[in-house]
Amino acid sequence: MRYQAKAGEDLGQLIKKMCQEDLEELDLSGLGLTEVPEKIGLLKSLKKIDLSHNNLASIPPELGEITNLNILKINNNKLKSLPSELGQFSNLRVLDLSHNNLTELPSEIGELESVTHVRSSHNQLQKLPSEIGELRQLKYLDISFNRLTNLPLEIGQLLKLQSLILRNNFLQSLPSTTGQILALTELILDNNQLSSLPDEIAQLTKITTLKVSKNKLKQLPQLGQFNSLEILDISHNSLIKLPSEIGQLSSITTIDLSHNQLQKLPTEIGEVTQLQYLDVSFNKLTSLPLEIGQLLKLQHLNLSNNFLRSLPSTTGQMLALTKLILNKNQLSSLPSEIIQLTNITTLKISSNKLRTLPRLVQFNNLQVLDVSHNKLIELPSEIGQLGSIFEINLSHNQLQKLPTEIGEVTQLKYLNVSFNKLASLPLEIGQLLKLQSLNLSNNFLRSVPATAGQMTALIELVLDRNQLRDLPNEIGQLSRLATLKLKDNKLKILPPTIGQLGGLEELSLANNLLRIIPRELGELNKLRLLDLTENNLPRIPTSLIFLGNLKQFYYSAKGSKDSTQ
Repeated sequence: MRYQAKAGEDLGQLIKKMCQEDLEELDLSGLGLTEVPEKIGLLKSLKKIDLSHNNLASIPPELGEITNLNILKINNNKLKSLPSELGQFSNLRVLDLSHNNLTELPSEIGELESVTHVRSSHNQLQKLPSEIGELRQLKYLDISFNRLTNLPLEIGQLLKLQSLILRNNFLQSLPSTTGQILALTELILDNNQLSSLPDEIAQLTKITTLKVSKNKLKQLPQLGQFNSLEILDISHNSLIKLPSEIGQLSSITTIDLSHNQLQKLPTEIGEVTQLQYLDVSFNKLTSLPLEIGQLLKLQHLNLSNNFLRSLPSTTGQMLALTKLILNKNQLSSLPSEIIQLTNITTLKISSNKLRTLPRLVQFNNLQVLDVSHNKLIELPSEIGQLGSIFEINLSHNQLQKLPTEIGEVTQLKYLNVSFNKLASLPLEIGQLLKLQSLNLSNNFLRSVPATAGQMTALIELVLDRNQLRDLPNEIGQLSRLATLKLKDNKLKILPPTIGQLGGLEELSLANNLLRIIPRELGELNKLRLLDLTENNLPRIPTSLIFLGNLKQFYYSAKGSKDSTQ
């Protein structure tokens, strides 16, 4: 029988009543309890008690009289200590003490001879009792987010332990006896103060997940015996090299080496043939070994924030690759073989020194292309054959024109060509019928083609800091447009059709040459922000009184220090 108590219910009367029942589960969670009646010890038949999410500062020793208890949940309370009677739970299998204020665990915890799962994360524990090693049935132990500086040697006696989670403590070392926990499959050590790992850790041949990110490791122990290892995260450390034995990790699929001090990868990296995810970003790599091309199952490769000057031609052999991140390197070109990566969906090469791109004709699956912050002077015409692409970032380059084939990229939703040297746009840009965001700011555009009015899916159009003198009447066809930015241009007049932009919420016209605002502007009922500062307007247009949703209005005459908001 199971019973879930209700808020405000008299627990004393409830317990008295339930003593007559064969009650096995009692749920007292989330009731705002500050104490538990001593009489709870009378409920001898209970196998599960849930006291979580209350305001308990203590639990009565009488709770220990319920010796048939299998599951005890006291998480998310305000407990500072536990009674020694805890040791009487000889049948307890699951104990959840997480999210309390415990500073220590009683030594009697070692008497829980049947317990298999202990959660004591998010407390204030500074040490574990040596008796923890007596929990011979323990399979899962989570002591993350505490204040542990070391572990007792007896931790090595937990021969059935499979998951040991110690992240977010202050551990400076692991005892050599850690290597005795031969059943261990998951070891989580993120966010500690570890400067090394004991050599004995290599004995953990069943381990599948090892996470040691955000520590102070400068080197790794021998990894050759980790035949079952699938996930290795040693990011955010101080590693200067990888052991060559990494090539013996025959089962590994995920390696995160980011945020270290690696200057090179060992040639043996190519022997990790099951690898699917590799992150070596934020290191000091200047080159890659040719053997990297042997990673035929690799899908995700992140090499951003290094010092790479080139990629080996063998990069083109990684045919399973779907995501390639190369941002912030020193690349001046890409190998022509890169076009063989026909499964790639994301290619990011921003903040490099590229002047040209290879032919993109075979990138049929490419969805995201970021080549911003380079030195590109032109785009290859093959860009029009990117049939799946929906996001292109070309900002901060030296582009003087866009190829007419840009209009053939019919799935495109986001296009950023800001901070280039465009003087005009091809008429074909109007064929981008799915385009939602177009950023052309900081160029030298003198006009916008009338075909721009065909991009009826457009939500955001940014044309700040160009040389625009007027806008085409067809701009009024952009009925979904919510943001239109035109500041720092040379506009003298706006077309009356601007009043047809019924969805417009933000309109920036600051620092232009406007002398008059069309009365149709007053029809923009959804407009919330209007910036007319630094123009030649003699007065605030009266038509603006009809803008009932306007929340932010900026106005000043050119050269004036005064503004109205």
